[in-house]
Amino acid sequence: MRRFSIGSAGGGQIICVAAAILMLLPPVDAQQVREPDRLEDREAIQWLVGVFSVGLMAGSRKPGLFLSPHIQGADREKAVSFAERKYKILQIGFIAEYEIQFTDATHAFVEADVRWASDQFEVERRALVRFEKVNGDWYFENFEFLQPPQARTSVIVVVALLMAVIVGFGLGLRQLKRRRSV
Repeated sequence: MRRFSIGSAGGGQIICVAAAILMLLPPVDAQQVREPDRLEDREAIQWLVGVFSVGLMAGSRKPGLFLSPHIQGADREKAVSFAERKYKILQIGFIAEYEIQFTDATHAFVEADVRWASDQFEVERRALVRFEKVNGDWYFENFEFLQPPQARTSVIVVVALLMAVIVGFGLGLRQLKRRRSV
């Protein structure tokens, strides 16, 4: 029986064979090497989104339970205010070609089609939904995906102001006519 060591002539053959085998293997994505299996985290995030959506549509008034505890004070109040409206519809659909992406062990995001309707708005749009893991549990990092669209809000404000001006102008004309007729 012949033994091979790195220093012997046969050792070079082993290195060549090992190198050939490595070259035949499919390339490994660097992210796969760095990132452990995230199946459990992905399932927890999907569960969070499902429970959140069903809860808000059922009239839950505790959306803050789903928001990261790291958000505090006025920022928390503002974020929760986006989620406190009465929803007729709330659907957050992960887009098939976009997986949940992990930026580190405690932060993730996914691009999603978000559809919601309340008494004031009906919105359908693509949004980035962000998540944060705190003490082993996943939360929404923010509720920005529930914000009413800014352009539409601005149009509503402008229309309301124009209506107020028109009504005010009309009332002023009435008063002027009354004074002239007296």
